[in-house]
Amino acid sequence: MSERIDTNLILNNCIGLTSSVNVRMDSNSIFNAIYDDSSGTPCLRVNILNADGTSGIAGSSGTSGIAGATGATGSAGTNGADGTSGLSGSSGLSGTNGADGTSGLSGSSGLSGSSGLSGTSGTSIVSAYGNMWADDSNTNIVLAVSETFYNLTSGLTSSLNSNFTFNNNSKLVCDLAGVYYIDWNSTIKSTTDIVVEGTISINGVENMKSANAVRTKENGTEYSFGGNGIFTLSLNDMVGLGFESEASTGTITVTHTSLSIIKI
Repeated sequence: MSERIDTNLILNNCIGLTSSVNVRMDSNSIFNAIYDDSSGTPCLRVNILNADGTSGIAGSSGTSGIAGATGATGSAGTNGADGTSGLSGSSGLSGTNGADGTSGLSGSSGLSGSSGLSGTSGTSIVSAYGNMWADDSNTNIVLAVSETFYNLTSGLTSSLNSNFTFNNNSKLVCDLAGVYYIDWNSTIKSTTDIVVEGTISINGVENMKSANAVRTKENGTEYSFGGNGIFTLSLNDMVGLGFESEASTGTITVTHTSLSIIKI
């Protein structure tokens, strides 16, 4: 039981209280009186309870007791949540190249492709050529009228003709129409100082495509000249050579002459 007691109460007179008495004094100190049943004499054991006064100086710490035995290990805790992934590490150095493997066996050959179409046949080329000449012939031609053409009518020889016919010792007759290259040259002399023009004739008519001229200014001296050109010949055209005087008249002597025709 608890009971408030005056501060002047002598604690030894607390007889008659029950086994335990809580005493609150005016100083607000609390005492605990314990009654000793064995001797019948009250014995006072005072414990300070909830004193509101200033705390006394703390006593020195007592000696630490012997450490108790280690307790049993507790159960393992649950695993924590997974952490976020770390940054990727840098790539390692490339390894060295491995040795080359052995070559595989060659595959079998594929089937041959079909033959391509045959090309068109080319145009056949038929050869045609002719030649005639004179060597030391000394054939005279009288140029009686100036600017008039006179054909060489004799003194020539022919050989190696193909599709041409030699005629009258002075003409080549075309046996195959086509385009031809014709070349000629002559050597002449005269007792008269005149300008002489020479050229190809076709069917007796002069053709000026291959004309050329020379002056026989020294008596008895030989002079050479010639010409060439490309001509279209028809079947049976006759090709020859002729001369004319450009100003005055006179007689010339043809000592050497050559005329060649080749189909192109």
